[in-house]
Amino acid sequence: MSTDVNDDQIAAGNIESVRQELNMTATDMGWYTTSFHINARISHMIIMPRRIISSGSWAYALTAPLTGQWTDRMGGHTGMLVACVGAGVCNLILGCLFATKSSSQLPFMLLFASNVALQGFGTSAVVKINAMWYAPSERGIFSGVFNIFVASGYYLALGSGHSIITSFGWSYLFFIPAVLLLVISVVVFTCVANVPPPTNALSSSRLKAPVLPPNRRRPSIWALLQNRTLLGYLAAVFCLSWARDGLLNWMYSFFDSVRPVPLTADDHAILGGAWTLGGFVGGLLCGYISDTMFESKRMPPIVLFSTFQAGAFLLLYALAPSISTPFLGVLVFLVSVFLLGNYTLLSYTVPADLPEDISASAVGLFTAVGYISTGLAGIVMGSCIQRWGYAFWVTSLTATSLATALCTMLGSYFSELDDAQDEAVVPLQLPRQRRKSRASIVGSDVMVIAPDEDLLTNQPRRAVV
Repeated sequence: MSTDVNDDQIAAGNIESVRQELNMTATDMGWYTTSFHINARISHMIIMPRRIISSGSWAYALTAPLTGQWTDRMGGHTGMLVACVGAGVCNLILGCLFATKSSSQLPFMLLFASNVALQGFGTSAVVKINAMWYAPSERGIFSGVFNIFVASGYYLALGSGHSIITSFGWSYLFFIPAVLLLVISVVVFTCVANVPPPTNALSSSRLKAPVLPPNRRRPSIWALLQNRTLLGYLAAVFCLSWARDGLLNWMYSFFDSVRPVPLTADDHAILGGAWTLGGFVGGLLCGYISDTMFESKRMPPIVLFSTFQAGAFLLLYALAPSISTPFLGVLVFLVSVFLLGNYTLLSYTVPADLPEDISASAVGLFTAVGYISTGLAGIVMGSCIQRWGYAFWVTSLTATSLATALCTMLGSYFSELDDAQDEAVVPLQLPRQRRKSRASIVGSDVMVIAPDEDLLTNQPRRAVV
């Protein structure tokens, strides 16, 4: 998922001077970033053969819906254990292969792909556990905090990677994460639970918690993809991912093409820091606004942030040629606040607001759609910029920002239309509150009903949507 420092490093290499040195056109660089952009989030910029890194990207994108579905079936606790133990073992074996100086690429490809694919269980499990432990009034802020931890982990890995290689060798770049993952798996096994402990002091908001009838089967991925409410949210994720990765891949190239003096290394550091800090602030701010001002409704803040995001893109395009680097950093900060705040709420909080039995499946679908959008943005943007210039670039970013708002509104509108037919929980509600909330998100396969209050004293507390 978000404020990933590796995005900045890949984007920083996509500038005119570097393209000339590599004898690449803008179109060529678009294909290059498509292959490397996503992978670098997980590989931490390890210099590996291209096929090995690409195997991880494809494995994650193609298996994300399946890992989400399986996490829904096995539970968040087990899903997290599978992710930690599985990825830890893969890293351990990869370290051994480096230590023995194995020359065959096939084992590296299979293990690296397995390592990345297994991490998908962890992504889905976090959202599923979040849905069980936190009420809607807490989930927005929690997603912002979770986003900070994810980004900080990338910074730690990137900052320590060079020191580990020079001090201990390449194999320890895998041995150390393997040990950490196995230690965390012990912590997860002993300390993490799918649901909070039973309590007799349930708040009024938790009394409306959805309960899945025991005889209802979980909907398949195909059934979810046929649901127009979920399709609306998936379209919003597609548009937002396009805007995010389209900006990151070409932002520095645009700056160097329109500013009188190319950006220096210090300038890159300022802009990268502004982007990362904006992601921290945006995730917390959007979650806080959603939880407090809009009473845990997700659609209004997403529409609000998407609109401001479009305006920020236009300001960046208009002012970037003439303002100083510090003021350019302020603009990048504002863009990051709206863009990554939006992305955090849509990618982490919205799936948690869905019925608990499909939250992990939704995360998997959101992840897969985001990766598809990232790949298409990398391919299409380079060709179009070479042909029509950066006017196409900013038009594309602005249009997809507004489309994010529109698709989110359509998702909520569709769920409202299907309210009379399908009984389920509305993830992004248009009305203020209803005693029985309904949506079309899971169709007729799953019905979520409000439990009787006299049974709640013996039930684990659950988050209400």
